[in-house]
Amino acid sequence: MSRFGFFAASVLFMLTQPFAAHARSIPVYQEFVVDEAGLLGHTLQQQLVSSLRQFRQQHGPQIQLLTVSSLEGEPVENFSIRVADEWKLGDEKKDDGVLLLVALNDRAVRIEVGQGLEGSLPDITAGRIIREEILPHFQRSAYDAGVISGLQAIAAKIGGPLEALPARRVLSRPKVGGGGSLLFPILLFFFLFPRFFGGGRGFGRTRRRSIWGGVGAGLGGFGGLGSGGFSRGGGGGGFSGGGASGRW
Repeated sequence: MSRFGFFAASVLFMLTQPFAAHARSIPVYQEFVVDEAGLLGHTLQQQLVSSLRQFRQQHGPQIQLLTVSSLEGEPVENFSIRVADEWKLGDEKKDDGVLLLVALNDRAVRIEVGQGLEGSLPDITAGRIIREEILPHFQRSAYDAGVISGLQAIAAKIGGPLEALPARRVLSRPKVGGGGSLLFPILLFFFLFPRFFGGGRGFGRTRRRSIWGGVGAGLGGFGGLGSGGFSRGGGGGGFSGGGASGRW
C-alpha cells in the first residue's frame, strides 16, 4: 500500500472509529411501544399497544413508538434509521412501517417512514404533524397528549383512526376579554336600531336574520373547538430515510 493510501485509510478509521465505539445502543424491541424514557403511564402504554395492534390488524401498516432519554450525541435522523433497520417494522413486501421517535433530553422528535408509505405520508406531511400535532404539547411538557396526537395524525394519513384511545387534548385558545358580557348589548342595539331610526320594517327583519345567522355560525364554530422482547419488531419492512424531524 502506498503512503497516501495508508494515510487515507488511517484518517477514515480515525473519523469513523469514535462514532462506532460510542454509538448509542438500540433498545430491545417490545410490542408497538418502547417507552424507555418513561413518558407514559402504565395504563396509557397498554392502551397504545392495544390500539396500535388493532390498527395493524385492520389497516395493515405497523406504527411503532419509541421514547428514549438521550441520543448520547447521535443525530436523531441517524439513530432513527438504525432503529428502523434493526427492528424491520412493517411488512417485508409492502415496507409499511412507521417509527415515531421521541428523545426527551435532546428535545428531538423524528417520524421515520417506510418506503411503501412515502406516498401516503411524505416528508412535508410528517413535518407538519410534528409541528402542529406534537410540538405544541411537548412545549407544555404534555408528553402523553403529544404522543397521542401524533400517533392519531399518522394513523389517519396511512389507514384510519386509532381506536380506544383518550381523546386528543385541545390546546386552549386565547380568550377575548368581556366577549360574553358585550354580546347581549350589541345584539340588543341592532335589534332596536331600525325601530328608532325608521327605515321600514323590512330592514329590521332582514338585519335581524343576518345577525342571528352569523351568531349561529359563530356558535357552531365554538362547538367544533370543544368538540424484554424480540430483537426485531416487524416482518422485514425497508426504510430509506423518508420522514421528518423537529425540536421543541
